[in-house]
Amino acid sequence: MSESIRQSDQVQPGSSPHDAATKARLRIELGRAYIPADRVADMAAGSVIELDSTSDADVEVYSLRCRSDGSSVSGGAWEFFARGELLAVDGKLGVRVRKTGETNAQP
Repeated sequence: MSESIRQSDQVQPGSSPHDAATKARLRIELGRAYIPADRVADMAAGSVIELDSTSDADVEVYSLRCRSDGSSVSGGAWEFFARGELLAVDGKLGVRVRKTGETNAQP
């Protein structure tokens, strides 16, 4: 995480005119790990899972359109939305979007 930003710098919920009927649930992917199932079953508190990305790599943002009750409107399919930088926002994690609309990501 390279920097912190203020709460006022964030995109605020409800700021888009397109979210009246639906909302988007976002999933942020830091990296992936492919581990044999038996090793996963043997993991305990304190185990470390090494991801395939570096600590300064962009994260991937996926979206899932939802109704106001939280149920999916897109058949449960996560869609790639953007790449961004992981950062701190008033003591919480956040993502600064760098690029949107790329199609080479895999959910």
